[in-house]
Amino acid sequence: MQAANTNSTLKGADLLAQERLERKAKMQKRKEEEAAKEAAAKEAAQRRPPLKKMKASELEDALGQDLEMETIEPQRLPASRPQQRSVDDDAGAGLPHGWLACPAYGRRFDSFIPCKVPLGEKYNSRIPPEKRFTPAIVYKQQEKLNRKIGMVIDLTNTWKYYNLQEWEALNVKHVKIACAGRDGPPEPEAVSEFVFTASKYMNELAHKGEKRTFILVHCTHGHNRTGAMLCHFECRMRYMSVWKALREFANSRPPGVYKENYISSLFKYYHEDRPIEICDAPGTPEWKQERGAEEEAAPAHVAKEGDLFGPDNLEYAATPLKSPVDIPEPDGRPRWGGSRSGASYGMPDADPEEDERYDGAEALEGTISHEDIIGERVPPFQEKELQLAVLSVLLGHEELARRQRSGRLNFPGSQPVSLASSNLQLFESRPYHVTWKADGTRYMLLLVLDGVYLIDRKFEFRRVQMCFPRRDYLDKRHNVTLLDGEMVVDVDATAGTATRRYLAYDLMCVNGASYKSETFERRLDLIEKEVVQPRKKLEAYWNSSPPGTKGRYLFQREPFRVRRKDFWPLAYSRKVLEDVRTPNTPSLYRYGKTSRRAELSHHNNNTA
Repeated sequence: MQAANTNSTLKGADLLAQERLERKAKMQKRKEEEAAKEAAAKEAAQRRPPLKKMKASELEDALGQDLEMETIEPQRLPASRPQQRSVDDDAGAGLPHGWLACPAYGRRFDSFIPCKVPLGEKYNSRIPPEKRFTPAIVYKQQEKLNRKIGMVIDLTNTWKYYNLQEWEALNVKHVKIACAGRDGPPEPEAVSEFVFTASKYMNELAHKGEKRTFILVHCTHGHNRTGAMLCHFECRMRYMSVWKALREFANSRPPGVYKENYISSLFKYYHEDRPIEICDAPGTPEWKQERGAEEEAAPAHVAKEGDLFGPDNLEYAATPLKSPVDIPEPDGRPRWGGSRSGASYGMPDADPEEDERYDGAEALEGTISHEDIIGERVPPFQEKELQLAVLSVLLGHEELARRQRSGRLNFPGSQPVSLASSNLQLFESRPYHVTWKADGTRYMLLLVLDGVYLIDRKFEFRRVQMCFPRRDYLDKRHNVTLLDGEMVVDVDATAGTATRRYLAYDLMCVNGASYKSETFERRLDLIEKEVVQPRKKLEAYWNSSPPGTKGRYLFQREPFRVRRKDFWPLAYSRKVLEDVRTPNTPSLYRYGKTSRRAELSHHNNNTA
């Protein structure tokens, strides 16, 4: 997505540069600590008394005697760097294990060139001339193939392999997105940074008309982390299914992604059924059958309190849509670590049969709440551009520029009008609509090419992985569609389930076309036609497909359901009130057996 203006782009770039400098400083500090530990180990080894030199005759005499051998324990490395046996010559020389035998690079993949890490000139003395692979060498190799390298994205978790000056001398931009690797796939925030950085650079190249400029992407060997990142990019930006992205990458750089946990996490993240053809991972390549010296994995990420990936949010982590009935443990404690207060209420026309298709566990109160934190953090520089895009859609360029000058980039959503006696005179000035009151959390919902974003009232963005097909082309996705609504938890006391649901009650933009000046009735109708119905059609299609079908998308794994919240003309107020107060109201109106809502809110016909 293009930035609203040049100033916003520069500010986003400054934030990006600042974050990279901070990460570089942390990596440099870790490198210095490692060097200090190595120096201490060498110094300890030098303090050992030297071995006594023996003449040949003395050695022969000693060999003919029965000697008492003293058992000497091998020197142990510091705990932070466990000792590992080298299984080939390159690991023994300080190179990444398997690096010499690993193929240098693969065929082009979209606008990317996947490759193993280029090793700087300081490693040349350890590498045979025909095996050397420095930044200068890979640049020249790609140049001979009519490929200009304009950017390199480094996914390794260290700075030791080459000097940045080697890329600067070639006029190549270097971007560091450190991923621990080894035991787990890239974290969602790193993936978002990769996709945003790459797509933004590709847009710049497209505007310049540079069709033969590529992005070089490497981890240590250019397979698992590199492959996972490129598959993420294709799934988000090219509508590609996971199985196809994995297949294409394997064709580009055999054998492709070969770690099982990387493959399974891709299918799980994108809610895709795993085909029978990809039941097994390709297996570890021969050049890396045994484990040797590799870069050290980063320390485990410590999530902030309240974060989706933190230990205090087990409810959402374990329950994408519904959560289990709160079964006490033997010690009497709740199963998920305690209940949460705050009842939520669903909408009158919720479809229980539809909810039954969802394979999440069922739950009652205390397990999920509309106040739960949902989604993934967004990198600050990307969040800034998303904020400007939303404000540009709602306010226009002139008002956006004025707010930027004043520094006021606040949440731009409209506010409901309470049904109070002091507001009754407003009914005569504009046509209002009435609806039932739900206990929920306010969110705007932004649908763009690379994903779906929840926007809270603090104007902060969190990404959720969901599918919003277009009405005209179900195989394409919405791009710059903006909704307004609230997150609720619908409780079915009879079935003992609670379902998280987003109730959309306004729509301001559809695929870049503004509808904020249309009537409220028209905008409500567009929610159903452009957003809700296409999802239902695509869901019905995949539900009718047999399990294991390639690309089969599982809507039931999404974090919440999406519906339109119904409104009626003000003349229907009495009917709505009577429905709410009637004891025989459907259970989705109620939380448990006793609580009922009688509050109403109404919506301005001209609200944007």
